[in-house]
Amino acid sequence: MMAFAPTVLTADEKPANNPVWMMVAFEVANYDTWRAAFDNDLVFRQDAGELSFEINRFPGFPNQIIAMFKWESA
Repeated sequence: MMAFAPTVLTADEKPANNPVWMMVAFEVANYDTWRAAFDNDLVFRQDAGELSFEINRFPGFPNQIIAMFKWESA
């Protein structure tokens, strides 16, 4: 497993028009239940500035998720 130190910037260190990426790794109890709730919140996330997302799962471990989000700004 590789370890890395994320770069942390405050909102005033990035131009307002430069998108921000966020990665989250987590485990859910049931992927289908979680995904239905996640998809149901799409408009809420877009209103908050989400531009796009990507959901990834590990073969053999369907409840372990790595989610990538692109946001308008920090």
